[in-house]
Amino acid sequence: MSGASSSTAHSDPRGFRDWLARAARGLLGGLAGLVVVALLDAQFALARVTDRARAPSLFSIALTDLGVIAPAALVVALVGAALGIVAHPAQPPSALSLAQWLAPRSAQDRLRRAVLVPLAILGAGLWVALSANIARLVMSRGAAAASSGAAVAAGSIACGIGVFVLVLVGGGVVAGATGR
Repeated sequence: MSGASSSTAHSDPRGFRDWLARAARGLLGGLAGLVVVALLDAQFALARVTDRARAPSLFSIALTDLGVIAPAALVVALVGAALGIVAHPAQPPSALSLAQWLAPRSAQDRLRRAVLVPLAILGAGLWVALSANIARLVMSRGAAAASSGAAVAAGSIACGIGVFVLVLVGGGVVAGATGR
């Protein structure tokens, strides 16, 4: 009895350390993305400057962007890491596990995935088009930037969730109808 309980007692700290490591890797990925976004935004802002003699340096603009964007980017990265841990608590998905998932053993699984992949691509295109139209409609009303940004974000998230559900339901309906 004591041998079984001592092995489970040691597995909890190891699992917790694994989760912390996964969260740290998520934050590191968020920071890497943050640096890329800040540099791209700084380059874009610098390209729009007409008076190059009085323009700030790319480095100073990038540092300003980092300071402005960093809190939100770190929160998003931490939430993404937490959702990854919730979705895959045992271990993070790998390229090998994805390849194994894409190579199903039964014909029914192959059919479901063959239907789901093109629907996911169409769904992604639909989501981009809907989000762009929402942004166009909201921005054309001339509201304040903060409220416009929040409205565009909320609309895009709602469209993304709706399209995701449609793809899953459509994939299930098509696979169910063709599999019988």
